[in-house]
Amino acid sequence: MTLAGKSSDSKTTSFKNQVLSRVSVVFLVVSMAIFASPRMTLALTVPDGDGEAHIRGVFDEPIVWPIIPIHIAVLPDGRVMSYGSDENGNQTGQFNYGVWDPSEGTDIDAHTLLPNTTGTDIFCSAQSIIPSSGEMLITGGDTRIDGRRNHGVNDTAIFSTRSNGDTVIDDLRPENPMEFARWYPSLVTMPDGQLVVLGGRYFWDPSDSTNTIGADTPEIYTPGSGWRTLSTAADRFFLVDLVLPAVLPCTKRRNFRSP
Repeated sequence: MTLAGKSSDSKTTSFKNQVLSRVSVVFLVVSMAIFASPRMTLALTVPDGDGEAHIRGVFDEPIVWPIIPIHIAVLPDGRVMSYGSDENGNQTGQFNYGVWDPSEGTDIDAHTLLPNTTGTDIFCSAQSIIPSSGEMLITGGDTRIDGRRNHGVNDTAIFSTRSNGDTVIDDLRPENPMEFARWYPSLVTMPDGQLVVLGGRYFWDPSDSTNTIGADTPEIYTPGSGWRTLSTAADRFFLVDLVLPAVLPCTKRRNFRSP
């Protein structure tokens, strides 16, 4: 079968090449973020803004940040919540997180560093806004087993904001756990207001890198009701058959459909 003079195989090859080119860029950016020293400085030329800067974009001078924001999310009120590592690259997701208020400027005083009292290291988690409440759901994270980190957890947390007069009170509290532990999962908000968590590493053996188990079963979070698993949808939800077939082989191509 041909379409517009091109075979379906040619279209598939073209699609794969597009995916691979985009993934290569992502891998490059991630690699730079992972392997660059937190104290490394780069000599960058900052362009002057012009009449189309609001359309084409423009980089400004670097601004201060109290932590290295590995994870970052824009809140409904326009502030920015982040967590990650300290200036030396040590994970701090178990101890604190930060909130930046852009309306207060870009100085360090515009940032508030808050304690994480959930007991969960939210480094390596996923986060997304709950549409019905404006709160942020955080899923998974990191823990140490036998002194080795990078093990997933099934913990979840809710970040919320409330006002007490002129005072804004931010709070991070534990939420009901998921069924499966997840390290670096993906969390997607669906049109009906529910959230689906996909993937993430469930288990790994530090002594044998090939002994790794992914959390293949997705789970649905319903605000006010908690979690439920989608056992009949269990599969590896990755485009690895197009991107990394030698590393994470995928035997089936599927699309996720909300029940």
